[in-house]
Amino acid sequence: KKNLSDMMESRSEVLFRGRCLGQLWFFSIMAAWGMYLELYTYFAEYKVLRADDDDNAVALTTYFSMIYSASQFLGSPIMGWLSDTKLGRKKILLTGIIVNTLGFPTMAA
Repeated sequence: KKNLSDMMESRSEVLFRGRCLGQLWFFSIMAAWGMYLELYTYFAEYKVLRADDDDNAVALTTYFSMIYSASQFLGSPIMGWLSDTKLGRKKILLTGIIVNTLGFPTMAA
């Protein structure tokens, strides 16, 4: 039999592990976002604009980042409403994962 102190200890260990994983996840997302901005500016400058024009590349990167943020801001409540009322969370999450997976090769092409 486990006593109360053993159960509390194991719960605090689980919370600590979850907190560490959350911090690692947040750090990796922020690192990826930082790399994205640097690489996206490079690709916008040399691949899309085909010129050595820093100002237009930064402007293009800024516009695309604004469009992405606005799309998330407007789309998140809609997806939340759909997952809560109409279709269910599993279907919405699975659809999002599939669309995201198909989007990566499309962007790479």
